[in-house]
Amino acid sequence: MYALAGLADDAPTRDLRQTCIDVLCAYLRLPYTAEPDLPPGDADARHLYLFLREVRHTVIPLIRDHLRLPLEHPSSWQGHGLDFTGVVFDGGSFGGAVFSGGKVSFDRAVFSGGTVSFEHSVFSGGTVDFSAARGGPPSGLVPSNGQPLPAGLRIPNPWNPPTA
Repeated sequence: MYALAGLADDAPTRDLRQTCIDVLCAYLRLPYTAEPDLPPGDADARHLYLFLREVRHTVIPLIRDHLRLPLEHPSSWQGHGLDFTGVVFDGGSFGGAVFSGGKVSFDRAVFSGGTVSFEHSVFSGGTVDFSAARGGPPSGLVPSNGQPLPAGLRIPNPWNPPTA
């Protein structure tokens, strides 16, 4: 995973960088059973889960760290597309990531147990779409102080904060 991120960083074209990012996202889209859904007493399923979770929880910070880099940084992934369609998230942090430009899809993503954080993330330009996501809202995604959602951020209706 680190080698693929390094390949993206050294890509001579934006299209090749996008291809590397697409492969990392595709890994996260592979079928995955979260811990609460494992068959009870199945040691093999548990070992596979632990292996896959370790790799997935390596990919998420790789993506986050590249989204934290300033847009002008040669290794920044801001403005690139990210496809998390159907991904099962059972932890991980996108905290401090900057989603600017590009299209980011969390279509049918499932937030299942664990803490997924978007604390201190910035949404500016582009579209970040959670509208068909399931599970509870990730922490830090929905403004709790009555502030409106940032332009381009779409969330499921149940995630909207109550209005006074």
